[in-house]
Amino acid sequence: MATISRDILKQWFSRGKYPLASQFADWIDSFWHRSDALPLSSVSGLDKALNRKAEAAALEKKQDSEAAALQTDAKTIVEAINEVHDSLGPYDASATPYTSETARDEGIEDVEAALDTLYAAKAEEMTVQDIDNLNWN
Repeated sequence: MATISRDILKQWFSRGKYPLASQFADWIDSFWHRSDALPLSSVSGLDKALNRKAEAAALEKKQDSEAAALQTDAKTIVEAINEVHDSLGPYDASATPYTSETARDEGIEDVEAALDTLYAAKAEEMTVQDIDNLNWN
């Protein structure tokens, strides 16, 4: 099978030329046919692309780790919500809504600072117990 450069093939098949049967055969043999198996070594840059891909096991391990972290966060949030719910007692529709003023009445002087402390606690991965032990005044 002869592989001929494109420039030579173009010369053989230019206007006014009469290609030979062997030149037609060389032309056909110079290109990949869709039924031919393409050698991986012929694909430019394939080795680099394959070396950059992540292994399936590593991706699954990362995914499992992320899922476990999300489950832990969700459990912590649910526990915190339940704890707040339990501390509030039964719902009283006639009670005064909880506002900045009612927070101040309960001794929390700076509601925004209290919320900032809560956000900082989450950033530092503090536990609900740690948050309960904070001095809010």
